[in-house]
Amino acid sequence: MSCWEKTNKFGVALYSFKNKDAKTELPLKIGDPLHIKEESKDWFRVKNILTQRIGIVPKNYVDIINDPPPNKEEYLKLKILPSIKTNPIIIESQNVLIEWKKLLDHICYQEKNFKKFSELKYSILTLMGYRENMLKNKEPNEETIKIQENQIIDSIDRCKRLLNIPVFPRRENGEIADENNIGLINLYQLHSDQIAQNKGITQKIEAQSTGQTDNNQLLLDFQMAILQLPSEMELQFFLFDNDKSEQVSESYSFRIERSGMHADINLHGKLKTIFKDIPNSDLTPNLYLVCRMMRLGVLLIDEKLQKKYSKKKCREYRRPFGCGILQLSETILKYSKGNMKEETINMFLHSSDFNFFKLHKMLISGEQGLKPLPGLGVKISWVLYAGEYEDLLSIKELELNNKLNEMENAEMIPTDIESNIETENEQKIESEKSFDQKTENENQNENQSENQNQIENQNQNQNQNQNQNQIENQNQSENQNVNEQEKENKESETSIQTNSIKIETQNKKELESKNKEEQEYIESLKHFKHIKSSQQMKFPEVILPSYIRNDLYITVHSGEFLQDRKRSAKNVEMRIYVRKNNAEKFDDFVENCISFGNANETINFYKTYVYYHKNNPFWEETIRITMPTHLFEETHLYIEAYHCTTNENHDNKLFGFAFLPFFQNEAMIKQGKVTLPTYKYVLKTLKEEPTFYLQQPDPKLKQKSKLTQRKEQIELSINLCSTKLTQVSNIIGLLKWKGHSDDLSKILKDLTFSAPSEIVKFIREILDTLFQLLEEKGKDEQSRKMIYESIDFVIGIVADKRFKTFMPVVNDYIQTRFSRASDSKDENTSKENEILTKSLCKVYVFYMDKLKSMLSDFQESNRKTLLNTLRVIEYVFKFIIYSWLLNIHENPNEANNQQKFISDIKGIILKLQDLMSRTQPVWINAAQDMALRNLKSIFFDLSKVLRQDDLTNSFKSMILSIRMESLKGLNHSKLDWIISLLKQGLFDDPDSRSVIFPLLFEQISFHYKQSEEELKLCIDIVKIIINKAFEDLRLPDSKNSRNFIKDIYSLPRKIFELLAHIKYLEEQEIEEVKSKYEKKFQKSQKEDKQQDPKKPTQPKNTQITSIEDTKEYKDKIARVKSKREELTRSLVTCILMLFSTVNEKEINLFFENYDSRLRVRPRFLDSTFSLFMDLIKNPIYLDDFERFEMIQYKIIMKGFKMFHTLMKNFTGRSFIFKLWNLYLETLICFINLPKLQLEKLSNFEKHKILELCGGDLRLICVDLLDNSWKLIGKREYDFISNKTEDFLSFMLLDNEKIKELGLNIYYSMLKCEIEKTQNFKQIEQSTVDTIYHFIREEKDKKFTDYFFKNIEPKFKQDSKLKEKSSNFVEQVHQLMNQITKLKDYPEQEKYEDERTFVLLNLMDYLYRTKRYSMYSRYTHLLSQLHFKNGNFTEAALALTKVIEILEWNEETIEEKMDEGMFNYPRESSSSRKERIILNAIDYFDKGKSWENTISLIDSLQEQYQKNYEYEKLSDLMKRKGEMYSKIVSTERFFANYFRIGYYGNGFNQEIYREFKNKEFIYRGAELEQLSVFMEKIKAKFPEAKIGSDDPNIADKNKNIQYIQISSLTTSSFEEKEGKKKEYDPKMPEKIKRFYQNNGLQVFMYSKPFRKTKEKSDNEFKDLWLRTTYLISEDPFPLFIRRSPVKEKIIVELSPIHNAINSVNEKNDDLEKMITKYEDYDGKNVSPFSMAFNGVIDAAVNGGVFRYQDAFFNPDFLKEDKQHENLVKELKLSLKKQQEILEAGVSLHSRICPDEMRPFHENMEKQFAKMKGLILPSLQDLN
Repeated sequence: MSCWEKTNKFGVALYSFKNKDAKTELPLKIGDPLHIKEESKDWFRVKNILTQRIGIVPKNYVDIINDPPPNKEEYLKLKILPSIKTNPIIIESQNVLIEWKKLLDHICYQEKNFKKFSELKYSILTLMGYRENMLKNKEPNEETIKIQENQIIDSIDRCKRLLNIPVFPRRENGEIADENNIGLINLYQLHSDQIAQNKGITQKIEAQSTGQTDNNQLLLDFQMAILQLPSEMELQFFLFDNDKSEQVSESYSFRIERSGMHADINLHGKLKTIFKDIPNSDLTPNLYLVCRMMRLGVLLIDEKLQKKYSKKKCREYRRPFGCGILQLSETILKYSKGNMKEETINMFLHSSDFNFFKLHKMLISGEQGLKPLPGLGVKISWVLYAGEYEDLLSIKELELNNKLNEMENAEMIPTDIESNIETENEQKIESEKSFDQKTENENQNENQSENQNQIENQNQNQNQNQNQNQIENQNQSENQNVNEQEKENKESETSIQTNSIKIETQNKKELESKNKEEQEYIESLKHFKHIKSSQQMKFPEVILPSYIRNDLYITVHSGEFLQDRKRSAKNVEMRIYVRKNNAEKFDDFVENCISFGNANETINFYKTYVYYHKNNPFWEETIRITMPTHLFEETHLYIEAYHCTTNENHDNKLFGFAFLPFFQNEAMIKQGKVTLPTYKYVLKTLKEEPTFYLQQPDPKLKQKSKLTQRKEQIELSINLCSTKLTQVSNIIGLLKWKGHSDDLSKILKDLTFSAPSEIVKFIREILDTLFQLLEEKGKDEQSRKMIYESIDFVIGIVADKRFKTFMPVVNDYIQTRFSRASDSKDENTSKENEILTKSLCKVYVFYMDKLKSMLSDFQESNRKTLLNTLRVIEYVFKFIIYSWLLNIHENPNEANNQQKFISDIKGIILKLQDLMSRTQPVWINAAQDMALRNLKSIFFDLSKVLRQDDLTNSFKSMILSIRMESLKGLNHSKLDWIISLLKQGLFDDPDSRSVIFPLLFEQISFHYKQSEEELKLCIDIVKIIINKAFEDLRLPDSKNSRNFIKDIYSLPRKIFELLAHIKYLEEQEIEEVKSKYEKKFQKSQKEDKQQDPKKPTQPKNTQITSIEDTKEYKDKIARVKSKREELTRSLVTCILMLFSTVNEKEINLFFENYDSRLRVRPRFLDSTFSLFMDLIKNPIYLDDFERFEMIQYKIIMKGFKMFHTLMKNFTGRSFIFKLWNLYLETLICFINLPKLQLEKLSNFEKHKILELCGGDLRLICVDLLDNSWKLIGKREYDFISNKTEDFLSFMLLDNEKIKELGLNIYYSMLKCEIEKTQNFKQIEQSTVDTIYHFIREEKDKKFTDYFFKNIEPKFKQDSKLKEKSSNFVEQVHQLMNQITKLKDYPEQEKYEDERTFVLLNLMDYLYRTKRYSMYSRYTHLLSQLHFKNGNFTEAALALTKVIEILEWNEETIEEKMDEGMFNYPRESSSSRKERIILNAIDYFDKGKSWENTISLIDSLQEQYQKNYEYEKLSDLMKRKGEMYSKIVSTERFFANYFRIGYYGNGFNQEIYREFKNKEFIYRGAELEQLSVFMEKIKAKFPEAKIGSDDPNIADKNKNIQYIQISSLTTSSFEEKEGKKKEYDPKMPEKIKRFYQNNGLQVFMYSKPFRKTKEKSDNEFKDLWLRTTYLISEDPFPLFIRRSPVKEKIIVELSPIHNAINSVNEKNDDLEKMITKYEDYDGKNVSPFSMAFNGVIDAAVNGGVFRYQDAFFNPDFLKEDKQHENLVKELKLSLKKQQEILEAGVSLHSRICPDEMRPFHENMEKQFAKMKGLILPSLQDLN
């Protein structure tokens, strides 16, 4: 509570102060003299010496006077105003100028950004000028100071925008708003308004470029007419709407010479007009700009007539000439975008002048036969501005002022900048001079040294003349070079000077050109406000009360005239005047009231253009008549018709006239067309009685008319655009009711049929008349009732939303008319005023009685009347209250009835309560809703007659009487009504708050769940409550200053409820969206499947497997989440403001009262910490709220400080892990906030944040976290698993104090675990996982530099941890090294081996250390590597490694997988295993390893059967069937294998160092050839020598790279042993081939050689074969494509063995071919033919003979006894071959096509020969 101290000072008001609390605060105006009697910390209690009122005012609003005058009179004489130097705006400008001076130097001399420097310089100079003007003002007044302050503020803000410094909102007094002076909620609102305003400006600019504003302004600039013109012309421009077929704007016209320009040269470039206020609805493709051209001069252009009257000045007529149009389509309008666009309008004429009036319509319709005028046309430029006309003028005025300021400041350069520039130039010149001087000195020194050397040489070598001559010649040549160099330097200097002069001249010309352009631009801006405007000939769509207009448009359509006795038709010209009704003279016309064509200029009369010989002319021209309102009643339109003659010696004949009174039946003439008869013109009568034609003859007196009507007529159109005149006779009848014989009921009834738009224009006059009628005509009940119903009807129009803009007019009327006589502006004592006052004094009586009876009758018959009354009940109450106040002022005796009046008011309120509590009749809800919507200002009005406690209780009862039901419209109106009451002051009184506050909580608790509209209104109520708390706390000397906080102790819980409800609504809507989209997604998936069931499926990880992966769903969810962001922001602002307002004691009060149950109280902290966490992790404020975000962090830190004390309640036995975990996590997140990492910011940004936050908030948080960790004590073990990463991440930050805290807490957890478990298992696992994340995010270097450097000394200091820690540190190092290696190799195919090697080592380490989560991650990475390289089988086999470690159980896998192609959510072990199996099946499918897919499907099938997932099982069985089908129907090709040996010491990479002198088996791609494989290896090792020969032993140890590569053939263990691998005879060949190429571990390659040096005649005799068998460590295929050779076996085959193997291999191939072609289906037989024919031909051509010669002779059998068996085996193979060939030839004869029959016959002949050759040698087998 504030303490007051007595004082006796004097001061003066610095600012105006609007008091919010009328009871305690004192309003001030600038300069008010004040006597200060008491003071507190922030407030003065003062007495205003001028007004003698006493109250409190803020201290910073008062300037203390040190030497006050001795008395009041002297005090007032001084006219003291606050010292300008103490003005905070002046101080602010001084500070920013000091700061920006440094920035100016930096931008100029360091950044070299001269454009920005120039802009900033002008802005700063402007600011300095405004500041200087304010300081020099010797006699300032409040208005002047305000203007000057605004100028300075605008300049400061403009400079800030140039510097990209945030522009903060300000208070009304110009002070920058912050959370301390206006509160957080109001600050947020100010920020929001500022952003909305900026967006509005942006949208307005965009709208101006696209024409999307309410109104538009079209600027037309005439340049010249490029036409062959016969005489002077009148040009006329107007806008024409082809849809309505009417002219929509006034015309703009002017004269031009035959040259196409205006005669006045000063008007060149100034013939412009603005077509004002074109609504968007008119901007259609059918809007045209019409250009008419009238010839000015004689009636006919005739050479004879010209000669005849050449010396005489001829009469000038307006004659039709030409017309042109320009379509203002939407495309052109949008293209304009605020820039001038030049156009040339082509002009046309018609063969007949008589069609001139519709020539523009003919052009629009594209009618043929129109003749173009010779020349280019009329050249114009135009631009469309979007926005209001006044805004456009303001913008142009602002542009002009800015440009003038720039021109004024252009010559000014700050002295310091100028001196710096001069110094810089001088330094540059000096440096150039010094360089030249240095060059000369060097040359001189060279000459001197050379001469000196010459002298020395002469003294030393006198006899060596030849050498001396050489030296002299050399010196001379060098001197010559130096002279030439000097000459070149001088020429260069001359050239530079010449060039600089040229540049200066060029710059001077450019500057002059630029200055000329700027001067022209400035002149155009100056002229802009003088441009004539052409208005729209109609009212705007929305009429505002300030809109004033009084224009009458007359359109002259046509005329029908007689030819009389003339031989040809007349040449008619009409002249139109405005004549007075009581004219005393013949020529008594109203002057300068007609406008036509020349915009704002007026003329005395208007002349039509003239057709030659046309009795029925059409003109279609519009004029405007503008006069004071009263003159329209006193004047009429007077028209004269002339026949024009071509004879200049004769006058034109006036043959008739017409007239039209403006007022008829006391009202303006009605809108629309009117036909006027013409009368014979009698000059004598007109001179005697100038207005005789207006006098109608009296038939009773049998008077004859003096008018002689002709059988002619004129057709006009009337269009009134006036806010002062009306064409509605009903309104006129009411306003002039005294002069009417009609009865009152008819007058009032007619009023209800009047147009509302006309009534609102005359609402003041109508209300005055109705109140006068009450006094003079309201003698009986029936009359009064009718009059009051009329008043209600008139007020009801204003209550309509279309005319809401007129509500201030009615409010002002009530306050003015019902004001006290002394305050009234109407001080005359006329009889009418007295009658009106008497009437107004009695108004309350009627309305009081009316409300009593109306609110008691709820019958159907009264429904309409009741609803109409409730519609205007706000004004009914105003009438009652203001009428009563006027009554007791005019009749003081009436004050005795005050209590009765108050009692009646309370009675009415009780009846309103009764209305609100009713449920019947059925229409009662509409009545209740209407009452609430129209009672919003009731509090302000009732407070004038009721006490505060009466008001409070009445409104409490009213609120309670309103039903709490799910009535959407009524609930909305109720909450809206409550908000309006709170804003009007119901919440200001402390006693009222104690009554109202519980009621508000009850209302909020019910309504926020009903609908989102009601939720928003509930939040508005909360904002008002907290704002009021803030305002109360700022009031001094208030015993309730902090009691308000106690009243709202349960408010935080309510706010958290609202936040939770918003989240619930969001989640509910997301679920609905998800359900809807999932159904849609499933349907589309099903349709896709039905459309193409055979379509190959993509891998699951590349498919859109869930609706959550679709962009449409994501966008929809994003919209749902952003939908309620504003509500969340508002509530968060409320809770933050609450925390910023309360102190530690009060926060404890919130905690204790959060819930009556003790065990629930921690929810307050839990909710608060959760909120803080959300705010830190997910900023809810927009980027434009940067300052606001910093304030938020400051308040959060204040909250942490207060809550730290409360957390002590939850230590020891009361420890709550969940609460502490959330608290610590919130503190950690706060420390890690990116925007608070000052070390990464520039000095400017760092200074800005420190200023906004009041210091480094992280360091405060570090202390809190340190203390909190100490409070936890032994429970810190519980946090090891989930907090290790958080504290290790501190070591990534750049602040030493934060790093140290992270290390200390981490070390503390290490000690805690070793004490509890005697190992580091848990923290080691957490540390490893954390380091893994750091490495992935490339933060490992920064972490390791600090961590290992500082953790090891701590271990060494602790004897207990020293021994156990070494293994821990080593493992961490090892893991980091393994993961880091992987980063060294990019994800490219050529690094496949390297990445695979590193991954295998890493996986092995992770598997051994049982880090299965990371093992799974890197196994997936290996699978991804294989998949991207097209190794699908290996990719699938890698996934099977993960499948092996997963179990079929429901244990949750917390860690999500997001590794490249693989995106797995948090799910159970079973779900993860199922997902990976499905992926593996897809990969095996792509790798054509379908047998492996079946084994995986079988494992999944068992699980589906076990869990009864039959739908999935059905799909799986279909997939299984597909696999079997592919096995038997699809042709497969298998991979080739290669052997690689790495030899030499030249392999420096770590992985290849381990390969040194080792051999590996590689699995190649499908059908990959050796040459392609060798190219890959060569690309990887460009420096290596690659061959197929074995390296020398010496080469293996040399520093070289030698790679041996050879192709391998698949083999088997049986074949290695010389046996044949047996397969099931029933197994089809396709299936057999799969098993022959899978599970491979034995490979072979062969090389022929000879054991004898001499080559025999028969190569089969000495052809030995060396076969090498290689056995791999692992069977192929496996999850890598390489395996080392673990065993190598070399087998040598003799020539006969080799022959046996060759024949057997060929036999196998032939048998396979027969099997393939046995079931002939028309396939190509060429491969079959070639295979058999090749064997037969080879045998016939010597193959069999060579075998016989080599192995069947006796000599071979004698060499070795074993040869006999081998020869027999060879013969058996050849015999079998004969049998196969015979079967093959037989099959070929069946399947051979006819065209190959000759080939077959030849093959049969060859086969017969073969048998003849080989069978004799096989006879012994029989």
